[in-house]
Amino acid sequence: EGDDAEADALAAAAAKAEVDPADEFKAKLRRQEGDWYVIHSYAGYENRVKANLETRI
Repeated sequence: EGDDAEADALAAAAAKAEVDPADEFKAKLRRQEGDWYVIHSYAGYENRVKANLETRI
């Protein structure tokens, strides 16, 4: 029985180690407050888009 408990503990540790960092990051973002938006802009216009959004908010 001691070997079974040890094997279960090792299996649980391995399952935790298999967590994908990207999935963990996505889950963290989902738990945070607020709405998220994706902004597409042309290269070189990022600062203009940022400034425009900041004036509108």
